[in-house]
Amino acid sequence: MSGGAGHLERVLLYGSWASHGSPFARRKSKANGIPPAFQHLHARAIDAEAAAQALREDNGRLRERVAVYAQVIHELRTELDRRTDNNTQRSPVRSLPTSIT
Repeated sequence: MSGGAGHLERVLLYGSWASHGSPFARRKSKANGIPPAFQHLHARAIDAEAAAQALREDNGRLRERVAVYAQVIHELRTELDRRTDNNTQRSPVRSLPTSIT
């Protein structure tokens, strides 16, 4: 054996380490080749996309409601204006009191 005691210490120190690979390689192999940090970011991206889709759907429903409310307000305003115009056309001038003292 060449290297003496120093070589033996290195083998004992790093031998078991080499058989299992580096901590990064172990974590990577446990995660199907994808490091956990990337898996975490990917999961967050999927969650964000789902939340964005839910907000788009809510936005669509709210837009429909606003359009319905705007139409109702327009129709009510038109009806009120029509009634106001009809009332003023019937009696544009008010009569004066008959007796002035």
